[in-house]
This record gives sequence, structure tokens and C-alpha cells, in this order.
Amino acid sequence: MVVPFNKEFNNAYNTLFPASERVFDFRSRTWTLTEKILPATVLLLEKMFGVKPMVITRGQTEQAKPLTKNTPIDTVIADFVKMIPYEAMQKAYRQASMMMHPDHMNGSLKTEEDKKKANENMSKMNACWQRLEQDFYKKGMKNNEN
Repeated sequence: MVVPFNKEFNNAYNTLFPASERVFDFRSRTWTLTEKILPATVLLLEKMFGVKPMVITRGQTEQAKPLTKNTPIDTVIADFVKMIPYEAMQKAYRQASMMMHPDHMNGSLKTEEDKKKANENMSKMNACWQRLEQDFYKKGMKNNEN
């Protein structure tokens, strides 16, 4: 479950449920719970925040694994990218552009070959992004080529 920080909720939650029944991932700000405390947790969230939380069970996660386990990696990547909102993907592209731009490589381009490779990589990334914008997100300038 993912909830905004709320001191009252955290105190109540930590008091009601032992640490052995819950784990908080600070990076993703997501709680992982045992099924034993799930119904009470849902009720607590409904009472405190007035919303019913989205629950993804272990069974649902396990059921999705076969869909990706034997699927070719290019299909997995395409499916993954299709699920990412345009704004998030655009932000990732912009961050990667700043990191990969030859002018921002902070002296790591020692030879002409390094510079040439960096320019090629930047051009390739830009072309890939333009294709993603057009084909996955239906954004950007339309290409008149067939």
C-alpha cells in the first residue's frame, strides 16, 4: 500500500500491527503486509483517509509472472514502456539527455573515438525518443516518412 505520510496513521499502525507483519520500503514508499493484517489495514485506511486502498496481492503478482517469464525481452520492454505515463518517460528522457550529452561528460571523452561514440549514442537516443513519442504516446511531430 502507498499512503501519504501521516504521523497519526503511522503511530496507530505501528501500535496495532507488529513489525513482523509489515515492511516499509522507504525508496518506493510502499508497505508490504502479510495477509493476516490486510483486512484490518484496509479498514483503518478507510476510516482515517475515507478511501479504499488499491491492494495487489501476492497471488496477483505470481499470476502475472508467467506472462513475462517466457515472453521475448523486446516484448517485455515494449509492454513496460507502454505502461509508463508520458510525463514520467519524458522526464527520464530529459535526465538521460543531460547525463549523456557530449558537452556534459566532464572530461570523460578523451579521444576522438570517444567523442564520436558519444555523439552517435546521443543521436540514437534522440531518434529512439522521437519514435516512442510518435508510436507509443502519439505525441511529437509526425514523421512524413513511410
